[in-house]
Amino acid sequence: MVQATAARKRLVSQKAFEASPKICTLLQSIGQIQAVPRSTTLFRKGDAPNGVFVILKGKVALSAGDHGCEITRIATAHSLLGLPSTVGNRSYTLTAETVTDVELCVVPGAKFRTAMASNPELGMAIVTILSDEVSALRRLVVRT
Repeated sequence: MVQATAARKRLVSQKAFEASPKICTLLQSIGQIQAVPRSTTLFRKGDAPNGVFVILKGKVALSAGDHGCEITRIATAHSLLGLPSTVGNRSYTLTAETVTDVELCVVPGAKFRTAMASNPELGMAIVTILSDEVSALRRLVVRT
């Protein structure tokens, strides 16, 4: 029980997928900026992907539980939400709900994948972010 609680605390303290300001600006050029009020669900676990959400301002809670009760991370500016699902064109594996009023940019999946394929810098940045995530999860599994 103590190990599970400690593991959950480590997950909450880890940063969500974060991109450099340059990559965020590039994604903003192909997406749509939106203002989203607090307590809005951006996507739910099991939903088909709508694209990548680039957080510009505010905070978003990511949860793994079916009812949003098991928060795994708090995403802030420069976080990319929905990244693995959009890249793989698979259902979202987490639920994302705004904790504060949020300004974000939504990049539709097809546009995002086209940009990745045509822009090597973006493609490598996304591969690096996903690689960092895999490494962090492996470290977590090895510790518990």
